[in-house]
Amino acid sequence: MDKLEQYTKEILALKRSAGTDFWLIGNRLNSIKDEELYLESYGTWSEFLQRGVDLSERSAQRLMRIAREVEKEAVADWGVNKLDLLLSVEEPVQREVLDIHSPTDTIQEIRETVRKLKYSQEPIQATNPQRNEELDYFLATEEHLRGAIAQMKVARSHLVGCKFKQSFTTYPRKEIISQLWEEFKVEVNNGNNI
Repeated sequence: MDKLEQYTKEILALKRSAGTDFWLIGNRLNSIKDEELYLESYGTWSEFLQRGVDLSERSAQRLMRIAREVEKEAVADWGVNKLDLLLSVEEPVQREVLDIHSPTDTIQEIRETVRKLKYSQEPIQATNPQRNEELDYFLATEEHLRGAIAQMKVARSHLVGCKFKQSFTTYPRKEIISQLWEEFKVEVNNGNNI
């Protein structure tokens, strides 16, 4: 193994370790703030962040949010910046990004996908103000499709949530969830024939 390859492997391992450390920092900050432990030695939360741990309010908020919403292993895999980007957008966009990307993709690639998805989520407005039976039928179809899509996104959100939880790997009914998701995808694909 040449030196570059060795150093690259070491850097990736250190980044993974750092991700876990960042999650732990966020977790400890959550405990300190939730239990108001900072009041023992500091007058305010901001004072504790500045003098106690030398963190900006923004950095602390990022780490705390990641520790609350993401499993430690995901931080090790994805990194703080990518997860912070994902947590900054609504859940439907998060799910789409997680379906498209893997932890090895660059933040630039993920940011571009987020940008595209955010603009594609805008609802379509009916352009013809004339109300007749056909238009009502078409609008009802749009609403049914939106409802089905919303339910699909909720299901996908739960599936993504399962994947982020370490305990999912040992969940005894994991295969049933996977099978149901596959059946769902088949039904969606059958709709492509319309």
